[in-house]
Amino acid sequence: MNVSVSGNNTYTEAMRLPSPQILDIDGIRTTYYRAGAGMPIVMMYGGNFGSADSCSSAYAWNLNFAPLSERFDVIVFDKLGQGRTDNPARIEDYTMASVVKHAASFIRALNLPPVHLVGHSRGGYAVTRITKEYPALVHSLTIVSSGTLSPA
Repeated sequence: MNVSVSGNNTYTEAMRLPSPQILDIDGIRTTYYRAGAGMPIVMMYGGNFGSADSCSSAYAWNLNFAPLSERFDVIVFDKLGQGRTDNPARIEDYTMASVVKHAASFIRALNLPPVHLVGHSRGGYAVTRITKEYPALVHSLTIVSSGTLSPA
């Protein structure tokens, strides 16, 4: 991996994700990126529906993806209604419950053993809900820089 800090190729390989893959999850075209081998790590970024400054995509994990894929099966996906994944089919599905259900269905569709689940910011809240609501899918839970579970 090129991690040189000189020249124009700074962190070049670490900044890329592999070619996107598409999976149909209950009629929603879901975009994801996968590389490596070993125990699966599924990573969820923060943000939520709404304005451009609150939405994100799987690319948020670009600097973590390549190094982790040297030892693990790393999977990042665009959440429901964000990045390259389709929007919810119904207005009433623009909820965190729908995001959580979609993510759990995504993990099941890949037929993975229990995964290491990692969530950043608002993704920390979503992965915690997945862990509570679908515990059979989860081997471990890591929350990165998230205040969304803090007491009011």
